[in-house]
Amino acid sequence: MANGERTIDQSTSPLIDDLIGHYDETLVRIPRTDFMNLIDSAFKPVSVGEFLASSPAPRGTGALHVAGGYPFVEVSSASTDYDVMVGGLKLQLVPMGGEIHVEALGVAGELIQNTISAGYDGSVLPDYSAEVAVAANRARALRCPLVLPRGVIRVVDPEVLLPRDYAGNVNGFKIRGHSMMGSVVFYQPPLGRETEPMIWLDNNLVGLDGQDCRFMTQTAGAVFMRSYGAGVSQRHRFQRVDWSGTWAYGVTLEVDPDNPSAVPGGTGSGNNNSEYIFENCAAGVYNNHFIFLYGNSSDQNLNYHFRSCAFWGWVTWAWMNYGGHVYVEQGDASGYAPNEECFLFVTRNTGHAQGICSLHIDGLRVEHKSNHALIADISWGDYGSVSLKRIDGSSQSFKSERVLNNSVIRIAAVNNPSPQTVIEGCDLMGYIDFRTASATYGGMPRAVVRDTTFRDFEFVEDAIRVTPASHSNFGANWSVEVVNCRTIIDEADRMYHPRHVPWDCNRGYLARAAGAPPKMRQHFCLNQFGSAPAAGDDFKVVLPINALLLKVHLECSNRGSSSSIVPEYEIRDADGIVLGTINSGGATLSAGFWTEITIQKRLSTNNKRILSVVPSAGTSVSAGVGLWLEYLA
Repeated sequence: MANGERTIDQSTSPLIDDLIGHYDETLVRIPRTDFMNLIDSAFKPVSVGEFLASSPAPRGTGALHVAGGYPFVEVSSASTDYDVMVGGLKLQLVPMGGEIHVEALGVAGELIQNTISAGYDGSVLPDYSAEVAVAANRARALRCPLVLPRGVIRVVDPEVLLPRDYAGNVNGFKIRGHSMMGSVVFYQPPLGRETEPMIWLDNNLVGLDGQDCRFMTQTAGAVFMRSYGAGVSQRHRFQRVDWSGTWAYGVTLEVDPDNPSAVPGGTGSGNNNSEYIFENCAAGVYNNHFIFLYGNSSDQNLNYHFRSCAFWGWVTWAWMNYGGHVYVEQGDASGYAPNEECFLFVTRNTGHAQGICSLHIDGLRVEHKSNHALIADISWGDYGSVSLKRIDGSSQSFKSERVLNNSVIRIAAVNNPSPQTVIEGCDLMGYIDFRTASATYGGMPRAVVRDTTFRDFEFVEDAIRVTPASHSNFGANWSVEVVNCRTIIDEADRMYHPRHVPWDCNRGYLARAAGAPPKMRQHFCLNQFGSAPAAGDDFKVVLPINALLLKVHLECSNRGSSSSIVPEYEIRDADGIVLGTINSGGATLSAGFWTEITIQKRLSTNNKRILSVVPSAGTSVSAGVGLWLEYLA
C-alpha cells in the first residue's frame, strides 16, 4: 500500500491487553485504563512520547494510533516504509500479541458453512491481494507470525504470501489461521498466470511454518508453492493445513530459476538440505490429478515427513524424480478414485547421489475406488531402501462388483540392483509387480514380502508377479522371498469352507538356480472360524506351484477336550485323487496325539496343488486339531 492511500476503519474500539503487553518493555508503562482514556472517538493521534518522555525510545517514531481495534505507528512523511496511508498519515502495522493480523487492514472474511460444497463460487469475493501482501511483508520484517482472518478471503496475485524476490535470509516465517476449516484463502490467479504459485521460496528463508488454515482454488493448473534451495531453504513445516479444490501441485522442488537450463540433479540445480514436515494435514482434490510434493531437481532432496495426514481424492502424495527420504506415518487415502492410472508414491530412475533413496511407509489406509487407484511405482536406480508396512487396502473388498486386477505396487530394477525392498503386514487388493526394466547388471535385486494378505488372487504367482529379464542375464532377475503370506478368496461359503492359501516360497531366479529350495511347514487349524469340516466335507489349502509335498502331520494338544472321537482325514487333490490318509493312530481327542504320514508328490499343476482335507465318517471335531503340511518350494 506504499503506492497510494487505502481507506480503513477509523472508529475507536478497545485496545486489548495484548497490545499493552507487547509494548510493556519499550513503550507503555502506565495502567491500561489510563492509556485507553488517551484514545478518543475521533481517532485523534496520541503521541506516546508526549506522556512518556522519560521512557525508552519507541521502536517506531511518532504517534501510536488505533484503528478497528488494531495498533499502528506513525512514521515520517518522507518514509517509503509504511503499510497504509490515512488522512495524509503514513502508518505501519504494529504487532498485537506478538502477531501481525491481516484483519488490521480492513480484511473481512466471508463466514460460510462449507467452502467445498457443490456450487460454491469464491470468485465473487473481493480481492484482498494487496492487503495480504502488505501484512505478510510486515510480519516477515518484524519476525512475527502472520494471522489470517476467520472465514474466506480471496487473493488473485501470485506470490502474495512470499515473493520470489524477498530479500530475507534465515529469518523464518509463520502463517497461521484460526482452524483448518475456519480460515480459508481462496486463490484465483489471473488468466495466463495459472501456474504461478502463492508462495515462491527462492533460497531465501529457513523455517517456513504454516498452521491451522485451508488453501483453496477453483483454477485449473494452480500451484500452491514453488521451492528452490542452495543451502538456505530448509526446515519447513505445515500443521493442520488443508488443500482443496482443483490444485495441480502443492509443493514443487525447482531447479535454479536464474539458471533454468541447469541439468536437474547437476551442479547448481539446488534443493540441498531441503526438509519438509506435514503433520495432521489434509487434501481434498477429486476431479483432477493433484501432485502434492513434486521433486523435480537436485540429488540432495533430503527429508520429507507425512505424519497422520489424510489426502483424499485423486492425489499423489510424493513424486520424486530424483532422490529423497520420504517417510509416511499413519496416513489415510480415502475417496481414492482417479480416472487414469495414479500412484500415491512415485520414484524415478534419474541420476542422483547414491544412498538418498528411501521410501518408508508405516501405516496407511487406502480406499481403492477405481481400478486406477494404485499405491507405489518405484524405479529408483541406485541403492537405498523401500519399506512398505501396514498398508490396509481392504476397505473396498466387500463390494462384489469391485475389480482391481492391477499392480497396486510396481517395483522396477533399472540396470542396477534396486533398493532393498520389504513389504510387511499389509492387506492388499491387486497384485505386486516386480519388474526388470533392463538386465545388463548382475546385482540380483532382492525383496521380501511377509505377513501380508492378498484379496484378489488364489495363487502366489498371480499376486506376486516377477517379470524376468528379456535375455539370459539371470543375475538381473528379482529374487523375492515370500514369508507367511496368504490369500482370502471370496467364496460364498468361505466362512465354513475357506480356501486358505499359505505362501512360503521364493519367487524369481534364486529358487530355480541357487541350489535346493528351502523346506517349508504350514500349520492349519481344522476348526478355524468356529466350525470344523463335517464328515464328507472338505477344508481346502493351496500350496505353491511345483512344490514337493513330503509329509502330513496331525496333532491335538488335548486342550481340555473330553471327546472320545478318533479322527481320520483323507488328503485329496482337486481331481479327487487321494494322496494319503492320516488318523490319530487310535488316540482320542481327549488323549491328544501327534502322527505323521509320508507323501512324496510333485504339485505340478493347479489341480494338484489345491489340496482338500476331508474328514472320514464319524469324524466331527470341535476341539483344536491341527494339520501340518511339510513341503519343498
